Amino acid sequence: MSQVFRTPIQQEILYPKINLHDPVLLLGSCFSDNIGHKLIDHKFQAKSNPFGIIFNPVSIFNLLECTLKTHDFAEEKLINSGEKWVHYDFHSSFCGQEKEALTAEIKTALNQTNDFVKHSKYLILTFGTAYVYRLKLSREIVANCHKMPSSLFEKELLTIEQITSAFKDIHQLLPKDIKVILTVSPVRHIKDGFTNNFISKSTLRMACHQIESEFPNIHYFPSYEIMMDDLRDYRFYNSDMLHPSDVAIEYIWQQFSNAFFNEETKAFILRWEKLSKAINHRPFQKESNEYQQFLRKTIAKLEGINEVDVSKEIGLLREMVID
Repeated sequence: MSQVFRTPIQQEILYPKINLHDPVLLLGSCFSDNIGHKLIDHKFQAKSNPFGIIFNPVSIFNLLECTLKTHDFAEEKLINSGEKWVHYDFHSSFCGQEKEALTAEIKTALNQTNDFVKHSKYLILTFGTAYVYRLKLSREIVANCHKMPSSLFEKELLTIEQITSAFKDIHQLLPKDIKVILTVSPVRHIKDGFTNNFISKSTLRMACHQIESEFPNIHYFPSYEIMMDDLRDYRFYNSDMLHPSDVAIEYIWQQFSNAFFNEETKAFILRWEKLSKAINHRPFQKESNEYQQFLRKTIAKLEGINEVDVSKEIGLLREMVID
C-alpha cells in the first residue's frame, strides 16, 4: 500500500514499497553506489553497478540491452590503452593484461546481471550527465574514454528526445512486473563548467519527467532536488565541493527510506543499525569478561532475527567467543 511522501519542494508523490526480499538492481553514477551500499548494508537483496560507474543514460541503456538480450557485447570496442585492455562501454575497473581475460570477465558480469534482473522487482537508474562522447569513426557513444586521445571523440549534449527514445527501446525488454526508479545524481560535473552542468542536469530532469509521465511503472525520486533545494549548503559537500558528504548521503537515504519503505521495514532498519554497530564494535581487550558477555548477548539477538539471513554475522562473532 503506497504512502504519501512530501519532498522538500512540496510535491506529494505516491511511491511503491520495497521490502527486504525484493531484489533491487542499481545502475548509473556513483550515487547509485551510495544508495546501493546502503541497501546492502541493511540486508536488502541489492546489486549495485555490476558494470562499474556509468554516467550518461544512453550508455546505461546500452548495457541494459546487452544484459537483457544476453547477446555478446561489442568486442570491437575492446581497446588496448597502452598498459591494459579496456572496453569503451565499461568502467575502467574492467581491465586486463590479456584481451581474453577481460572478455571472460565482461561475459561473466553480463550473465550474472542477467540472472539477477530476471527476478528483480526494482531497477534504480541514476543519471549523472547528459553530455556524452562519440567515437568519430563509428559515431557510437562511449561510456568511458579511458584517457584515449581526445582527437578520437566528439562531445555532445544529449537531447531530451534522444534520452526518452532510448529508454522506450529498453523498456520493451524489461521484465513485465519490474518497477523503475529514476533519479538525477546530486554530484556536480564541474568539468563541463557550472553553466553546462545546470544545462545537463536540466536535460536529465526533463527526460525523467517525460518518461515518468508516459509509463505507469516509472517513479522519480528527487535526490538532486533534495541536495539543491533542501540541503543547499557547502557544508553538505565533501572537500572537493562536488560530491555530497556522508551527512548529505545519510540525509538523502533517510528521505529515500521514508518514501520507499513501509513501517515494518523501517522498524527493521532501526533494529539492524543497532545490531550492526554491536557487530562492528572492537574493544581493546577482547578477552575481557565484559566483552565476552557482550558477544553472547549480541549473538542471541541475532539468532532472534528471522527476516533475513544473518548466519555470516553470527559465525563471525562466534569465532571471537572464548569457551
